[in-house]
Amino acid sequence: MPAVQPSSSSSLVLVTGATGYIAAWVARCLLVHGYDVRGTVRSTSKGQQLLEIFQKLTGYGGPKFGKFDFVIVEDIAKELGAFDEAVKGVDAVEHVASPFHFDADDPNDIIEPAVKGTVRILQSVSKFGEKVKRVVITSSCGAILSSTLKSEKRGSRKSVI
Repeated sequence: MPAVQPSSSSSLVLVTGATGYIAAWVARCLLVHGYDVRGTVRSTSKGQQLLEIFQKLTGYGGPKFGKFDFVIVEDIAKELGAFDEAVKGVDAVEHVASPFHFDADDPNDIIEPAVKGTVRILQSVSKFGEKVKRVVITSSCGAILSSTLKSEKRGSRKSVI
């Protein structure tokens, strides 16, 4: 039995990086199963866009469907407090946010913010997540990707990660 049950009082789950492909599906699945979801997004416009998508789902706002809201977290690696407000009042956290792109010359350009973001969410849960019963931390596809890309600028092949 999961520690956090969807209920009439609606359990609230924080999904970090909610506008990302995987996180958006995680949020959608939680909503469909009756959980309320708070997503972290980088801007109000991105949060509104996601809210509008979820509101179009059949059953949204109904008795068995959760509701979605969002909070702005512009930088998950921010030194202090990036997730402090986001974790207040949540029952569970699904940390899906992780920067990933192919423009990094140095693997640490990806690794460092990912690690810092994970540490920051755990610090915020420790300080302000009084109701949190579960924390789920996912990884990035960058953790398993072994790829070389052709550099258009140099005409050579370089390892991304």
